[in-house]
Amino acid sequence: MNTTSNYAKYHSRNIFVQIGVRRFLMNVIRALKGMQFNSVIDVGCGEGFVSSSLRKVYKNKFFLSGIDKNYEALRTASSIEVFDNLAQADIYQLPFQDASFDLVVCTEVLEHLLNVESALRELNRISRKYCLLSVPIENYLRFCRILGLKNIVRLGRHPEHLQSFDKSSFCNIVSRYFDIQRIRVSFPWIIILGSK
Repeated sequence: MNTTSNYAKYHSRNIFVQIGVRRFLMNVIRALKGMQFNSVIDVGCGEGFVSSSLRKVYKNKFFLSGIDKNYEALRTASSIEVFDNLAQADIYQLPFQDASFDLVVCTEVLEHLLNVESALRELNRISRKYCLLSVPIENYLRFCRILGLKNIVRLGRHPEHLQSFDKSSFCNIVSRYFDIQRIRVSFPWIIILGSK
């Protein structure tokens, strides 16, 4: 049985979480509207929820790879059969040549990392055209957790989130590595589509 916090979020019985997740996936697709790509990699693909949405909309029009460091999440991802290739790998040392993928997707990952700039540098390296990124608006989520009496001792901080972003700080760090093409706020997430 999968026990990651990502899996729990996408299978939550909380109606507000369900609505938020559906809106997030819809806004990921909208951020890519009109873009052309033949090869996609989902870096930190987890159980494959974002990639499943991409596959539903774009069918088999692109080759889809997924990587994650969590073996349990990859086992779940392999069972949904949306990926052409899955591998266990570290975001700081991706096992791909420069400019390997038309689109690099990295959603709900950067907030978990100690070194965001190293990760963005590596995502830029393997991207040929675009990179789609998302992070949560952490201060809002902290407030919600406190209201829901979760993580009170940690002042609402998620135990797995090492970084905290708002729209301005996220745009600032992403713009060092990509030209920002589109920004979507799918509350409580910020989604950015960047180009090389």
